Amino acid sequence: MAGNILVPKPATGITAFLTFLVTADITLVSYRHVITEKSYTD
Repeated sequence: MAGNILVPKPATGITAFLTFLVTADITLVSYRHVITEKSYTD
């Protein structure tokens, strides 16, 4: 693990960053959907 941190691979970092963005986007959309559903039912 220390080797990966000391010698970061740009491609890996970009992939991880994109994965994080997509995951965060999906989480936000799901969260927003739940909020919308709640406001409609309430």
